Amino acid sequence: MTFRLPFRLPPLAAIGLGAALLSPGLALAEFSASASLAGLKGTAGAFELVCSPAACIDSRFSATPGEVASVSGSFTDLGYAMSGWGQGWAESLLTLRAGSGLSVVGPDWVGPGHAWSAIALVGYQTELEVTPAPATDTGRGVEMTLRYHLDGITGLNLTGGATGTAVGGVFAAAFGFQQLMCTPVPGVPGDCEVVVRGLTFDTPFPFELRLQTVARVLGPAAGGAYTGTATADFRSTLTWTGATLRDANTGEVLNGWSLYGGGGNTPLFTSPVPEVPAAALMALGLAGLGARVRRRR
Repeated sequence: MTFRLPFRLPPLAAIGLGAALLSPGLALAEFSASASLAGLKGTAGAFELVCSPAACIDSRFSATPGEVASVSGSFTDLGYAMSGWGQGWAESLLTLRAGSGLSVVGPDWVGPGHAWSAIALVGYQTELEVTPAPATDTGRGVEMTLRYHLDGITGLNLTGGATGTAVGGVFAAAFGFQQLMCTPVPGVPGDCEVVVRGLTFDTPFPFELRLQTVARVLGPAAGGAYTGTATADFRSTLTWTGATLRDANTGEVLNGWSLYGGGGNTPLFTSPVPEVPAAALMALGLAGLGARVRRRR
């Protein structure tokens, strides 16, 4: 059993997928964020962008959230005009933010194979652990569904035969070998789910989560004048909204558990132990009263 906080947290009202959100606090985790800009002349090399920072890439690594990676840049020469930006940061294990965008104008003498991109990536590595209710068999295998909500704006406007991409995506990894996509939830715009299999209660496991945005404009395949803007702005937020646990063998939804991050030190979500409905309690009380009356007779 790993170290726990020296106090017991009371059950909270259920939200999301039947799990209540607890204060994320500071977790034992490795946070990272990066933002980059690039322009390629096909096989002829790269455009020399004027950026801040000068390398056209900013990378941040930290044991605590909050480090912001930010880059901006431009290129202007012989009829070209390009400007772009990227930004990403983590607020906690529960909230990631990233966005990128660019605008390009290419003159009529442009050759084929030109590509421009703005990319932002933010994420973390940590250990998660699920602690069951005392009456639950700690050795049972469980499957966990993690629910996320992604708010963002994408935009793509192209002319002259240019093509492009403006997208934000969420992906995860567990145990070092499970590569997991966040699958959209039908009928719930912005929601997606990550399913982690092969868990055991009271056993920490490594977990990684990433939010990436990509804005890209490609010049026309035959060359010539073109314009393009691409925006993938998901700085509004990627929020981890809940979790559901099921028995790996029967599919039964499990209650009464708590999910911790940072190697078991930071409470993230909890599922209250189901309470007996008031009507059922009254029925039990009446049954007990009847039994007592019969015994007296």
